[in-house]
Formats: sequence, structure tokens, C-alpha cells
Amino acid sequence: MLGVLTGGVVQEQAPEGRWQLVCQFKAHDAPVLRAGWAHPEFGQVIATCSTDRELIIWEEPEIRTRPFCSRRQSVLSECAKLVQSGKAWVQKAQLVDSRAALQDFEFAPKHQGLKIAAVSADGYVRLYEAIDVMDVGRWTLMVRYIISLLSAC
Repeated sequence: MLGVLTGGVVQEQAPEGRWQLVCQFKAHDAPVLRAGWAHPEFGQVIATCSTDRELIIWEEPEIRTRPFCSRRQSVLSECAKLVQSGKAWVQKAQLVDSRAALQDFEFAPKHQGLKIAAVSADGYVRLYEAIDVMDVGRWTLMVRYIISLLSAC
């Protein structure tokens, strides 16, 4: 079963091929510019970045007992119950070191551990590492680089 994430909407492809809304949640206070999955070795972990200068790490609990949210149901109220019950995506970390909009991020390859690099509009690239891969709520800023932008002639 494939999963698709866009902003605060998670969809999964059912065995018969139809896409179903799994959950919808508020991810940021501004437009989400990128969303992506960590390697499955680290569990169900996603990240989102936005012009609100935040890189947010989300996790879905391992137990998949929740039903799909469907458009026929009251999606927001059903998903709200799932979030409250701990059976839906939960915000685990909020990385707010940037002083400008976050433009992009990328998780490191799995053999390098649970790390994520983020680039912001002020020209900085920041590299974060999960302190413990079993607890994606704790991250440390490993290094910060400034990128000099070259202008074209």
C-alpha cells in the first residue's frame, strides 16, 4: 500500500487501486513547500517544511488499527478523534532554527542514520540528526552552512 503526503493530507492506495483519504491535519501556519518520507527503517516518519520557517517531524504510531477516513464520513471530526486517540499522525518535533522560509529538505540515506538537511531562503543549510532513532521527537542541529549565491553574467 503506497502513501502520499501533501501538506497536511495523507492518502493511501487501497489494494484495489483507489486512493483513500487517511487523515487531514493542520501542518503549518503558512503554505507547505515540501513534504517527504524518511526511510521505512525508521518507522512511519514524515517531515514538512514551510514559509513559516518551521521544519516539522511527524510520526504515525506503528499500530494500524484505525479505519480509513472517507469523504462520506465527517473527515475532520473523525480524524480529530484519531489524533486524540494517538492512532493518527502526531507532531513529534518542531525545528525552528531558520530565520527565513524553509525552501526544501531531504532525509539522508538510511545507512547514514536518521538525519535531515534543510535549506532556507536566507542561504543556510542546516543538518539535523535524531538523538535516538527510536524517539523522533528529539533532534540536534549538527552543523549550519551558509551558501554563497553566484549571480549569472
